[in-house]
Amino acid sequence: MHQHSSCTRPAMKTVHYRLSAYISHRTAGQAYIRALRLAGVPLAERPEDADVVILHDDPLNYPIILKNNPAMREKKLVAYSVWETQTLPERYLAPLALVDAIWTCSPFSRTAFHAAFGNVSLVPHIVERQKTSPEDLALVAGKLGRRADAFYFYTITDSVNPRKNLRGLLEVFLKNFLHDPDVFLVVKQHRHALDLSGLKNVIALNEIYTPSRMAALHQLCHCYASMHHCEAWGLPMSEALAVGNPVVATGYSGNMTYMSPDNSFPAGFTLSPVSGDMCRLIPLFTPAMRWADPDPGHFGHLMRTVRAMGGYDAATRRRVADSMLPYRAASIADILVERLR
Repeated sequence: MHQHSSCTRPAMKTVHYRLSAYISHRTAGQAYIRALRLAGVPLAERPEDADVVILHDDPLNYPIILKNNPAMREKKLVAYSVWETQTLPERYLAPLALVDAIWTCSPFSRTAFHAAFGNVSLVPHIVERQKTSPEDLALVAGKLGRRADAFYFYTITDSVNPRKNLRGLLEVFLKNFLHDPDVFLVVKQHRHALDLSGLKNVIALNEIYTPSRMAALHQLCHCYASMHHCEAWGLPMSEALAVGNPVVATGYSGNMTYMSPDNSFPAGFTLSPVSGDMCRLIPLFTPAMRWADPDPGHFGHLMRTVRAMGGYDAATRRRVADSMLPYRAASIADILVERLR
């Protein structure tokens, strides 16, 4: 077998990876760190010992991070950043100008950055099926009061964030399944949980779940549902597909990187200005930006279709899970190494 001479390859860069504290960014960043290790990329605990510093954080935090870590200014700086509409916030422009390259997760998110910067590359999120334990499987089944003869839709959401549109999903679920005692909607909430106890056949899970328990949730439920307005990627949707579950979700934004009518159920939508509630909650959003308003009639039709199917058969589950193989750690590790070179 032909052996490549080490002198023909660029030297491997040493990387310092700066993680955000925000849950979804941190989860994605931890997966990238595992992929870098898998690829044999040297990782430095301190920025002083690195060739490249990856800032996986909100761009608004870059100035203070660099002020507190002056050694970073002497390194090649990569911003791993995402955005959920196709117009970048004005306040992101100055901090992003401090870095040498920008990486983001989806073509949808890349569009926003490309409007202002030329050094933007695509590094998709890592999506792999997580393992669970018999103990966690039993615990989550108990939380659900799981019945073998029932059908469970589920969603994983920041309930108070208007962008996630939990209110719209609850309205569609109750309109279509209020009188079906064998259909439930499981809402795994994080951060600020809402009191959903008065809603019939809605099961709220408000505790912090380990990855094993989240894997159990994917395994025990039948169909993931998201009526989001926009996503840069949508990790829970991609994780549901990776286990072979049907996904009914708004057919717009970053989730369409991996969703299609061949492996899921994209729902119709119209585009409209971002709501005032969203702009008040996170002022980075403005009414000049646009997001999707999912069609509740079409969304309900798709949910009823999946319910009538009883979920996927074993062969379809395998095919759907296989559609996510391009996003496994080994594949994304190759992309990371190429970006570093």
